[in-house]
Amino acid sequence: MKKILFTLFLAVSGLALSQTTANQKLVFVDGALASQNFINKNKKNVQSTTIITNNNQLPSTLNSFTVNAQSPIINVQVKDNFYDKITLASLNEQNELAADNPVLFDGRLLTNTKLKVIHNAIRQTSVILHEGKKVLSISTAL
Repeated sequence: MKKILFTLFLAVSGLALSQTTANQKLVFVDGALASQNFINKNKKNVQSTTIITNNNQLPSTLNSFTVNAQSPIINVQVKDNFYDKITLASLNEQNELAADNPVLFDGRLLTNTKLKVIHNAIRQTSVILHEGKKVLSISTAL
């Protein structure tokens, strides 16, 4: 009986850990936040892709981020930038939060609300409690 419970516990904990989105890489398309799924769907429009794993490689527009090999940033340049963009501050205001309120983007807390996000990459938004404070949570995964 103990073996069955232990196996069940391992399976459930593995499933729970596999559904977290905090390990997703941040993706920027010409300076606007997006997602890996969004890039995969728009492969024909991708001109170049750069994976940034070192703070020295960061463009000046992304200086507020820290990167390393475990949490790199993918910087994508596109041929035609026809995507609708909205700032995180505007999304906060639409959800009745202060414009400068931090935002959880795919599990990563972003404090720079001047950043733009590609609207088509957003799958779900909700206001949640994060460390006792209401924050906007944006998910790009289904």
